[in-house]
Amino acid sequence: MSNFYKTRPGDTISKIIEKYNTSFTDFEKLNDIKKLTLFNQQIILVPLPENHCIKLSQHRLTGTETIADILLKYKVEYDALKYFNNLPQLILNENQIVNVERKFISPVLGNFTISI
Repeated sequence: MSNFYKTRPGDTISKIIEKYNTSFTDFEKLNDIKKLTLFNQQIILVPLPENHCIKLSQHRLTGTETIADILLKYKVEYDALKYFNNLPQLILNENQIVNVERKFISPVLGNFTISI
C-alpha cells in the first residue's frame, strides 16, 4: 500500500524513507529509482503501514462540473487528481471518467483511504 508525497526543498530519498519508517526495497518497488531525481514539488509514492491505503474510484463528469467541484466533492488535492489521472495538467471534458481518491475517517483506524 502506498500514498503520494510532494517533495520539499532538502528532501532526499533516504530522508523520505526514514520519515515514513520504510525500507529502500519497498520504496524502490513503488518508484523507478534509476530514473528518479528528486526536485521540489515532485509527486512520488511512499509505502504506508497496513492500516493505510489508497484506493481509487471513478467519477464520470457531467457537462457542468468543474475541477473545483470534483476537488470539493471528494476532498482531494489538485495534484492528487492530476497524479491519479496521469496528466501533466488536468483538463476536463463532459463524460470523461476521472480517478479520484476516496477518503473517510474510521472510528477504529483513524484517517485512511478506502474505496467506496
